[in-house]
Amino acid sequence: CTLYTQTGILTEYEKGFLEAAIDFEGTLSIRKLLSRGYRYSHGYQITPLGYISNTNIELLKKVQAIVGAGSICLHQRYKNDKNWKTSYKYNFTRPDLRKILPQLKLIEKERQRLIVLEALAITGSGGHYCKGKKMPDEYYNRIDEMVSIIRSCNNRGLNAAWNKFQKESTTKTVTRNPFEKRSMNGTNG
Repeated sequence: CTLYTQTGILTEYEKGFLEAAIDFEGTLSIRKLLSRGYRYSHGYQITPLGYISNTNIELLKKVQAIVGAGSICLHQRYKNDKNWKTSYKYNFTRPDLRKILPQLKLIEKERQRLIVLEALAITGSGGHYCKGKKMPDEYYNRIDEMVSIIRSCNNRGLNAAWNKFQKESTTKTVTRNPFEKRSMNGTNG
C-alpha cells in the first residue's frame, strides 16, 4: 500500500519514478473509435489512454504497486525471432490518469500529457464525450485537432510542426492542418 493509494497524492519518489517510466517507456495518446450506432451523434468517440511497455515485468509491477490499479498484459511476442524479448504492457485506468497526470511534469511527453488531460476533462468516465447529444461543430473540430496533434507528437521528429502549430493557434488564424504533408509548390502531396 503506497501513500498514493491512501491519499491520492504522489510522493516525490513516486512522481519521479512515474515521470521517468512514462517519459522513456510510456505512451500517452487518444484513440478515436468509429461508431455506427445511434449512441454517438458524430460517428465516433474518443478514448484517452496511457500505458508503459517494457521487457522487464518487474518495472511494470512497481508502477502497478505505486498506482494501486491498472493491468499488466503481454504486449508483443516475437515468435519468429529469437533475438527479440517478450514485451509487457501496463495499462493505466482513466480514473488514475485523471488523478496522476496533473501531478506529473514530463520532459519528452509533456505535450501529450497536456492534450490527454484536456481530453480527459471533456470525456465521461467511459470515454464517451457526446453521450448521444449533438455538440457544436467547434467541439468536434477541437476533438479532431487534439487527435491530430497527439498523433504528430507521438511520431518522433515533428517538433517543428508542433512549434508552428502553437504559433498559429495562439493567433487564432489556423487555416489548415500544420501537420499535413505539402509538396514544394504548396499543394497537398
